[in-house]
Amino acid sequence: MSTPEKFEHVLEVRIRGSIQAVWEEITKRGSVQRPVLDTVLITDLRPGSSFKYLSRNGKYCFVRGTILEVDPPCRLVHTYQFTFNQDPPSRVTWELEQVGEDEVRVRLIHDQFDSPNKTYKGVKDGWVKILKSLKRWIEAGDIALSTKLFYVLFRLQYPLLPKECRER
Repeated sequence: MSTPEKFEHVLEVRIRGSIQAVWEEITKRGSVQRPVLDTVLITDLRPGSSFKYLSRNGKYCFVRGTILEVDPPCRLVHTYQFTFNQDPPSRVTWELEQVGEDEVRVRLIHDQFDSPNKTYKGVKDGWVKILKSLKRWIEAGDIALSTKLFYVLFRLQYPLLPKECRER
């Protein structure tokens, strides 16, 4: 009998800085998270609570989910569902580990996909961009110019987003 295929993405980056600085950035609420696609996280970070990532102007919602586990500053687990497609929720796990005095290992696991659906196929490049931006943000205090330009182009497309992305 064969083992069922696992659909997951596992990514890792090392960031010069403190675990607290990384934790504060990935859990920053109510203001723009530049590394996380220029979005605003809305949640109270309690297990069982909902969360959403909104556009910086608050008019569009890109991702919704439920907080499953919070263990500051080491672990955050939540469900993940794009608002613009009908794929079922998947799960994202952020694992942070202080390595020495000045380096943090960030491991991101995106799993529990039921198939290689649109979300599975679409998120890997986004996570790579987010982790690179997070590293640069913590280490240098800014994001790459190419990322800033990407954000501007993405904002210009907001009016073309499906109605499901409009925040209620």
